[in-house]
Amino acid sequence: MSGEVRLKKLEKLILDGPAQSNGQCLSVETLLDILVCLYDECNNSPLRREKNILEFLDWALEKNAAVQRESRSKLFLLTCRNMNRV
Repeated sequence: MSGEVRLKKLEKLILDGPAQSNGQCLSVETLLDILVCLYDECNNSPLRREKNILEFLDWALEKNAAVQRESRSKLFLLTCRNMNRV
């Protein structure tokens, strides 16, 4: 299956949402977690020297930083809210 066909299928799953995809749809948060995990695994492995891995790491560097920054800010907000309840 070509990358273009796979991309169209993924796009359809996300746009249709979980109700229309028979449980095959992943949430945006799950997809972002997958991106962060894949980035970390590629960044910390001997495969890092390969051309395709380096291209992915270059592409994902900003995105990974943004996801982690957003995650930390959400965690901080949740912590502050929980501290106010005590």
